[in-house]
Amino acid sequence: MRRVLVLLGTLLLLLTGLSACGEDSGSSSSEKDSGTVTVAGTFGAEPKVTFEGDYQRSTTKATVLTEGKGEAVATGDTVVANLYIANGFNGEQAASTWDEGGATLIGITDSTVPGIRDAIVGQSVGSRVQVEAAPKDAFGDGGNEGIAIAPGDPVVFVVDIVSKLADPISSKASDQKPGQPKIVQKDDQVTGFDFTGTAKKAPTTTQAFTIIQGDGPKITKNSKLAVRYLGQVWGGKKPFDENYSKDLQPLALADTVAGWRKMLPGMRIGSRVLLYVPPADGYGAKGKGKDIKGTDTMVFVIDILGVV
Repeated sequence: MRRVLVLLGTLLLLLTGLSACGEDSGSSSSEKDSGTVTVAGTFGAEPKVTFEGDYQRSTTKATVLTEGKGEAVATGDTVVANLYIANGFNGEQAASTWDEGGATLIGITDSTVPGIRDAIVGQSVGSRVQVEAAPKDAFGDGGNEGIAIAPGDPVVFVVDIVSKLADPISSKASDQKPGQPKIVQKDDQVTGFDFTGTAKKAPTTTQAFTIIQGDGPKITKNSKLAVRYLGQVWGGKKPFDENYSKDLQPLALADTVAGWRKMLPGMRIGSRVLLYVPPADGYGAKGKGKDIKGTDTMVFVIDILGVV
C-alpha cells in the first residue's frame, strides 16, 4: 500500500507546478496536426488508446466521451480522478492510475497542466474526457523524464472525473464543548490547538468528537482518504505534524495509527473531527521522534474531504 501511495503522489505532482515548463513547446502555428488517436472503453475501466500515423499536435482538443450527471467542476476545486497518460510520439502508455492502485487527486489551479485544467473545468462528475494536448499544454520543452515524455512530445490524457472533494471546512469555538482543546485558525486554516482551560492530565482513552457533521458518504476501514489534519500532543505548544499548508495527498486509513483506524470508520465526508489518541492507540511507550513521548496523548483535528 505504501508503494501505491508513493506512485499516486508522484503522479499528482506530475500535474502541478508545470506551467513554466509548458510556456513554449517549440510548436508554431505553421505546423499541422497529423495522425489520429482512438480511445475505447467505458467510464471507470482503463481505456485502450490506439494511435495511427505520425501523431503531431499544434493545437489542443478536448472531447467528452462520457457525459456525467454530477456536479460541474470549477476552478479551485479538487477532484478525485482516474487518469491515463499516453505519449503521442511513440504511442506508448506513460502512466495510469489503473495500474498504480486507484484514483488520484487533481487540484484545478493555475499551476495544473493546462491541457487537463482547461478540459475538465465545466465538466460534470461522472464524465470521461479525452484530451489531445499539444506539447505547450502538456509538458512543453521540459518534457517529463519521470514518465518518459521527451521535450516537445504531444500527449493524450484520458480523465475519468470520479468525484469532487468537499469544500474546505471551518468551525467556531462555540462549536466545541467546554474543556476541549480549542482549534486555532487563521484565515479559516487550522494552525494549532489552544489548551487553555483544559485538564492538565491528558485523556487516557481514545475518543472522537464530531465538531462539524458532514452529509457525505460514510468512510470505511478500507478507505483511502483525502483529509486535512493537524496533530499536537496534549498541552503542547506547537503541532508535530499537519498538512493544511501542504499539497493534499491520498492517505490510506489502513496506514494510520490505531486511534484513527478505530474511530474514523463511519464518519461522513464533510465532517470535522476532534480525536484524542493516547499512547496505546498511537506510537506506544516508545513514542515517535523528539516531539511525541511515550506518555503523550495526541490530539488531532481531521477534516474529511473525500474518498479517493
